[in-house]
Amino acid sequence: MNFSKKIKKYFPCQKLNPLWAALLLLAITAPVQAELIVLSYHEAGHKLDNHSDFDAMTLKTSELAAQFSWLKEQGYVSISIDDLLAAQKGTRALPNKAVLLSFDDGYLGMYTQVYPLLRAFDYQAVIALVGRWMETPNGKKLTYGTKSVARENFLTWAQIREMVKSGRVEVASHSYDLHRGILANPQGNTQPAATSQRYNADASQYENEKQYRQRIYNDLKRNSDLIARKTGKKPRVLVWPYGAHNRITIDIAKKLGMPVTLNLEEGRVDLQSPGSINRLLIGHGITLADFVWQITNHYKPKKELVRAVNLNLDNIYDPDPEQQENNLGEVLEKIKKRRINTVYLQAFSDPDGDGNADAVYFPNRHLPVRADLFNRAAWQLRTRTEVKVYAWMPPEAFSSETVSLRSDLYEDLARYSYIDGLAFYHAAGLSDNERELVERARLYRPLLKVTHKKAEAPSMSDLEKN
Repeated sequence: MNFSKKIKKYFPCQKLNPLWAALLLLAITAPVQAELIVLSYHEAGHKLDNHSDFDAMTLKTSELAAQFSWLKEQGYVSISIDDLLAAQKGTRALPNKAVLLSFDDGYLGMYTQVYPLLRAFDYQAVIALVGRWMETPNGKKLTYGTKSVARENFLTWAQIREMVKSGRVEVASHSYDLHRGILANPQGNTQPAATSQRYNADASQYENEKQYRQRIYNDLKRNSDLIARKTGKKPRVLVWPYGAHNRITIDIAKKLGMPVTLNLEEGRVDLQSPGSINRLLIGHGITLADFVWQITNHYKPKKELVRAVNLNLDNIYDPDPEQQENNLGEVLEKIKKRRINTVYLQAFSDPDGDGNADAVYFPNRHLPVRADLFNRAAWQLRTRTEVKVYAWMPPEAFSSETVSLRSDLYEDLARYSYIDGLAFYHAAGLSDNERELVERARLYRPLLKVTHKKAEAPSMSDLEKN
């Protein structure tokens, strides 16, 4: 079909300017980027009690085979990292219903259970290895979460090389020693090593930005060099431990030759996004029906009734650390009892209630710190009551008109705390200045959401009256 006939096919009753016709034809015939689904698996085995320490992330081999079979029957096509990189560069489109399989941590079942299935289904996969675990000698124990487990539960380099040689498996970095928590505040919380500022309890201080960047760079480079030495090929993929990442870690990974990074966020995959690629976590005990629902509904927005409360840290703060912990514990219990799911957590101190910040509750470059309390409260809220925590720190609370001061404060807030988002006054949209504050915070928390603080949200004291 020639040019004019193609135009008439789509626009039979129209007389079009040749230039407009060419543009319309390009729009019509341009290939649509196929959707990609990336699945995150861990271990597989015939009997789950063989690896009791891993049961939460272990699938029965029969369950995994059933999932692979459903994917095959539904026309899903297993792709490689070469395919993914070609699609990102625009040199080759992904097939329809593309799926990328990834297996984290390097468990032995990858070789004994998963690898035979990859061959049987003609599938490919990415395995993510933790360097410190791999370098633990046989007969020794390694630290897995809070437990010690035998090195023999993990792959050997010989097994890895065999799988890589087959062309079905690509090795990714899972960091050398970031798959753990590190001390992240004075109260003793341990948080993901890749995105937390290490707190030195002996010196009562945090690592600085230079030290943080150097620690991440050294770790990722060490694991990249280890994988290259053992397999003959540097990794092109970095799988973030716990899915924890930020723009700094992504930039370091790219500089070390790992342009593809994978997280654990649900949602559509945007191949052109400069950030990390979303994955669906497939855990233990999932039925085939659950798996099918997860595949077909993962990108649909989930509507949830918001039950929000305002929480002022001035009402928790106490010069006595023990009393302060008691105050926080009481608040956590009340939030759980009232089935709250969203907390607007005030990050600044305003004891006189005039709306102006006299100090803040997090380490920062400019203002007095009444207490290093915000990270502790936010982490306890997220992990013990499973609420979404939005930092409440409106720019209007700071009398200084210096934009850089406010921007630094928002960056420091995100750097030293784990939060789901930021809350502002305006429901209709953000001002240019507020957008700048959000971008600065997203340097350390790229997935931060933005919401407006609901005027009708009660305070904790209001709830206690009812």
